Amino acid sequence: MPTKTSAKRPPRRTQKERRTETTRVLIDATIKAINEHGYAGLRTSHITRRAGVSWGAVQHLFGDKGALLLAVAGEASDQLTKKLRSSVKGSDDLPTRLRTIIDLTWSIYRLPSYVAMVEIIRDSRRDPALNKKLLRAQTSLTQDLRGVWEEVLGDTGLDSDQINRVRDLVTLTLSGLASRRIFLKTETDVPDILESLHYSAMCLLERDGAVPG
Repeated sequence: MPTKTSAKRPPRRTQKERRTETTRVLIDATIKAINEHGYAGLRTSHITRRAGVSWGAVQHLFGDKGALLLAVAGEASDQLTKKLRSSVKGSDDLPTRLRTIIDLTWSIYRLPSYVAMVEIIRDSRRDPALNKKLLRAQTSLTQDLRGVWEEVLGDTGLDSDQINRVRDLVTLTLSGLASRRIFLKTETDVPDILESLHYSAMCLLERDGAVPG
């Protein structure tokens, strides 16, 4: 007589895996809540209701609301550094790499995580202690991103000053474009602007003697 085989149970998650999953859920819930209510209108209940956890769980993982907001503010930068490292190919020529960097950066600047970061940094000025921590964290993230740019462009013959100048041109232009999208709710002429940015970046490097004219 055939025996009934019992379905295999999925392996039990470790405490570290559960902690990582809950952290991810809380960051995602906070990003969605900020996008819906704005930072000024954010309430702890908006986060816990979306995440399906108690505020005690938030305190256990992050300590306080400020630490959770710091993690959320760093999310867009983390996403960008990972994308750049995984998507910019060393076999591509310089113009292709720059185009990839511009497109990837803009794709991250359009995400809810970037909107949440802008909201947090802008409105946290009412909380000087949190604002100071945010600015310190953003400085560190900017340094990390600078390192990533050097990683993905370092073998093209550009020196650090040239990479820094073209990085500033790209990031400042795209952050301005993102601010227009967030606050004015428009993305008019974005493809043309991205194409012009790529052209301007190449012209800057040509002026610096980094690429032939």
